[in-house]
Amino acid sequence: MDPLTQGLLGGLVGHLGFESKLGRKATWLGVAAGMAPDLDVVVGGVGRLLGDEFIGLHTHRQFSHSLAFAPVGALLIAAILRRGAPWGWAFACALAAWLTHGPLDCCTTYGTEILWPFDRGRVSWNNVSIIDPAYTLLLAVGLYAGHRRQARRVAVAGFVLSLAYLGWGAVRSDAAATAAIAQIQANGWGGPRRVMAAATPLNNVLWRVIAQLEDGRWTAGLARVVPLSEVQVRLSEPFDDHRPAEADGWIAGSRELAIFERFAQGWTRWKPGPQGVGWRVVDMRYAGGLTAGAADGDNLWGVDVRPQPPGPDKPSVEVSRYHTKVRPDLRRFGRALFGGL
Repeated sequence: MDPLTQGLLGGLVGHLGFESKLGRKATWLGVAAGMAPDLDVVVGGVGRLLGDEFIGLHTHRQFSHSLAFAPVGALLIAAILRRGAPWGWAFACALAAWLTHGPLDCCTTYGTEILWPFDRGRVSWNNVSIIDPAYTLLLAVGLYAGHRRQARRVAVAGFVLSLAYLGWGAVRSDAAATAAIAQIQANGWGGPRRVMAAATPLNNVLWRVIAQLEDGRWTAGLARVVPLSEVQVRLSEPFDDHRPAEADGWIAGSRELAIFERFAQGWTRWKPGPQGVGWRVVDMRYAGGLTAGAADGDNLWGVDVRPQPPGPDKPSVEVSRYHTKVRPDLRRFGRALFGGL
């Protein structure tokens, strides 16, 4: 999630768990340790300066977000910020806060290698948006009450409610996916091969729904999940996946294409690229929604694949990243959020 929310969660855990041993320093140790794992973006930035635009996809939410790396990161935070505090308590506080970062990022759609280096799979629970003001507010109120007002009960309530909010998001995500499956079957499109429902930005009422059908086609759209009401679903007409027969071989032979395929967790759709580009591979996890190009997933990022003539020591494909400018229709978003689909 966003760095502010990560810092608030880390600070709240530090305050609740270690204020009695470290005083107010526990909050600041927690804030720093809660935010620090995202410093892995520096690797991607340096890589881009050196001409490697894929290293960031490979390393962000990887080693620094894993459970195995947490003691190393916590040791660094404690060494830098303890300033006379007992080593053991400073380390424990930093460790507890650092360990909140990876699991919270797992709650989003982007994917986190939380079990690195033992398992390279990216974990996504899809139960909260990367930016969710309601969740952030619960943490902010709890931390302010505890750190500034010494109102521990309010701080505990903020922490407990923040956990409940994530659980509520999981229930809503499942309800959106279940309703989408029912809609697909009612439309006569067969059973879906896989379905995902992910929160749209800033709320947990509207959910992007993406499904791949048994025949390989895709559908994408929105679900609106409101308590005590029937889930509303609006899906696009199915559209084709043009994945070429050579795709698996290209992925095996191209570092860049393999990185993107792992980053997208296999939720990729191939389609003919624009002029001069053989194929465009889009990240279908970000299909749906209310942006231009949302219907077929081409609304955020992907890679362009250019097959190359065979030759010695030559890659079979050239691969480059692309980004699409996202222009959300805020009026439609408001109508869907408050009025329905």
